[in-house]
Amino acid sequence: MTPDEPPQDPYGVPEAELDTGDGGPSFREQPARKVRRRYGEQEATVRSLGAAFMALSLALFFYGGVSLLTAQRFAKGPDRTPALIVTAGVIGLSLLVGFSGLGLSLLKPAGRVGAVLAGALLLLLCPCGTWLGIFALILLFSQSTSAVLSDDYRAVVAATPRERPRPSAGTRFVIWIPAVFMIFTFVLSALRFSRLGS
Repeated sequence: MTPDEPPQDPYGVPEAELDTGDGGPSFREQPARKVRRRYGEQEATVRSLGAAFMALSLALFFYGGVSLLTAQRFAKGPDRTPALIVTAGVIGLSLLVGFSGLGLSLLKPAGRVGAVLAGALLLLLCPCGTWLGIFALILLFSQSTSAVLSDDYRAVVAATPRERPRPSAGTRFVIWIPAVFMIFTFVLSALRFSRLGS
């Protein structure tokens, strides 16, 4: 690096990941609309996963909150501490999933860090969490996702406000079917806890 060159961000997306994948010019050297149309479906998939994570985080937070209140009221003696720790962990997981989902929806690279951790934890919630977690990890580690979460691509998005990419029907199915099932499971479980506590 010469003294005239600006310092590079060591945590940024490598320049090689910002090209078209076929040896063509980088995002900066192409028309913004062309880039947006090429990566639009990937962008829409990332945003859709982020929206699913945010919806799932609300259900987790509701479940954790009801469980925490129930544990405080009815758990006694040595049984109370483990119950409070578990429910507090669920609330913490809901915050992690929510903030990472928000980051993905805004195409922020930081959202991917939390989403990778959340996706790994979702693998433990068999079968739907495993399904969604595997899809999330494959998506988040793809080269196209790295490009979509770059500063250059966000500049492309800002330059093409009329473009509204949508995920494919198959992608929506893969993301939202397990997400909706888990949301209903957490909400119904929380309502059951609330009835037991009443």
